[in-house]
Amino acid sequence: MKSLRNVAFGAAAALVVFAASAAEPKAAPTEPPMAPTGVSVTPGSGSVTLNWTAGAGAASYRIHQGTASGFEAKASAKIVVKTTATITGLTAGTEYFFVVQSVNSKGFAYSDEVSVTPK
Repeated sequence: MKSLRNVAFGAAAALVVFAASAAEPKAAPTEPPMAPTGVSVTPGSGSVTLNWTAGAGAASYRIHQGTASGFEAKASAKIVVKTTATITGLTAGTEYFFVVQSVNSKGFAYSDEVSVTPK
């Protein structure tokens, strides 16, 4: 009886492993992603929400912000995997500029810059 339980457990475990290994692995990118497009920004109270259309081939996105027009790289850029991000802790009445960077293991691409003044 004990060996029957071990066989049943072993068979179930083998099925789980088989099911997990049956999934197709995601192919590694062969080229850099396309730039995000259609970036829009909505002001909030000390915050903004950005939305954009995915850049083909992007694995994640970095949101770069600054208080002057022109790309200002920030080591602490916010990293997201969705096509929306909310940035908090902004000063009301100050104009901010944003660039969304699409990223994968082969490189990156930048969106056009957008600006907004939080309420």
